Amino acid sequence: FSGLCVSANRGRNDYKYRISIICESAVELIERLQLLSKQPLEDNLHQKSPETLTGQARTKTDKLVLIFGCEVGACTRTAQVLYRTEPAFAQSLDTCVRLFEASFEPPLLDIFLSENTPPQYEVAKRFAIEYALGHFWMRLGIQPSALFGVEAGEYVAACLAGVFSLQDAVKIITSLSLNDLKNTLENVRF
Repeated sequence: FSGLCVSANRGRNDYKYRISIICESAVELIERLQLLSKQPLEDNLHQKSPETLTGQARTKTDKLVLIFGCEVGACTRTAQVLYRTEPAFAQSLDTCVRLFEASFEPPLLDIFLSENTPPQYEVAKRFAIEYALGHFWMRLGIQPSALFGVEAGEYVAACLAGVFSLQDAVKIITSLSLNDLKNTLENVRF
């Protein structure tokens, strides 16, 4: 199954018709595909059963908007998995880490992929992970019609839209991170 899933994920063409089959074995998958192949294609369209879904692909006129502004815990867990499994995501995150390390103490990668991130790294971590995720999607061919972001995600959206370079975005985020830390420390009373 793993080879089939990788091929379907990375090498799939934009075919007009789609099918999704839930099964527990290769034998079961073959049986369901053989059953479907015995019927005319039109009879299989929009079939819905607990284990098989079929349908027609939407046209290319659909609009896609990427929205950046993830919840930190979910972002971290997603980044951990993608960093281990997707070289394109890892490459983008590594680029961000190298740029941030000019202003923050290394090793940032461990901090960015950690569940417990010190407050002074939080904004930089969110930016790096969200940028790497957006860049990863775009490298997979997902081309959004618009980009939108909240908090650090605003800078991710602007950077991916070409408003400013990654290097400039990292400088802005670094400034925000250091100012947030300074303001936090100034407002702490003992």
